[in-house]
Amino acid sequence: MITRREFIVGAAAGSSFFPALAAGAKPNLRVGILSDVHMNPNRAIVFRSALEFFRDRKVDAVMIAGDLSTRGQIAEFKPISDVWLEVFPDDKLPDGSPVERLFVTGNHDVEGHCSAKLLQRKSLQQLEADSFCFHSEKFWRELFRCEYAPVVKKEVKGYVFVLRNWVSRLTTDKLRKNGLTGFTAKPDKNPLPEWFAAHSAELPRDRPFFFCQHETPAGTCSWDGKGIFDNGTAAKVLGKYPNAIAFSGHSHYSLI
Repeated sequence: MITRREFIVGAAAGSSFFPALAAGAKPNLRVGILSDVHMNPNRAIVFRSALEFFRDRKVDAVMIAGDLSTRGQIAEFKPISDVWLEVFPDDKLPDGSPVERLFVTGNHDVEGHCSAKLLQRKSLQQLEADSFCFHSEKFWRELFRCEYAPVVKKEVKGYVFVLRNWVSRLTTDKLRKNGLTGFTAKPDKNPLPEWFAAHSAELPRDRPFFFCQHETPAGTCSWDGKGIFDNGTAAKVLGKYPNAIAFSGHSHYSLI
C-alpha cells in the first residue's frame, strides 16, 4: 500500500514529462495550491500562514481552486487581496521574483449571494451592491489585478495554465425560491469546448500544461459525494491532451 503522495510523486518521476524531477534536479516550476478558502476576517491568519509557507519556498505562482468566499460578498474577497499584497508586495517574492495569481471562482463566489440567510440581513439593493456576481469583471480587476473571463490562459515560466471560472447554474425559479424576486437568471453554457477548439494551437504537446476549475472533473475521483463532479465536459475535453494536469476543489477533501 502507498499513500497518495507517494503515488503522485512516483507517477510524476516515471513520466516522460518530468525528466528533471526524475533525475532529482531543481524543479522548473513551483506552485502553491489551495482551494475552498471561504475567506472571512477570522480565517485571514490561516491564509497568511499558507502564503508565507509558499513564499518561503519561493513559489512561482499560487493557485486557489475556487470558493474564495462563502456568500459571494465583496467584503469576503478583500482580505485575500490585502493579505496577498502583505506577503507578496507588488506580486513579488522578497528577492524580486514575480508570483502569479492563479485564482478561479467557485459556486459560493458566483451563487452564494442567493442565500436565504443573507437576505435576512440585506435588502435587494444592498445585495446587488455588495455581491461579486454583479460586478465580477470590475471587482476582479481592481483586487486581483487581472482580467475575469469564463476561461483565462496564463503562462508562468513558459508553462501554460488554463483557468475556468465557475459556470453559474442559477435559475430564476431558484432565486425566487430563496426570496430573490427582483432578479432573473439562467444557467450559463460551459465555455470549455469552444475555448479549447479556438485555442488548441496555443497549448503545448511536448510538456505538461495545467487546468483548474472548482468542481471535480467527472470520473477523476473515487469519492461519490453528491454534487462534487461536473457534467463530464472537462474530462471529455481534456481527454484529448495526455499532457494535461487538472486541479480542482469543491469536495473539501485534501489531495494528499
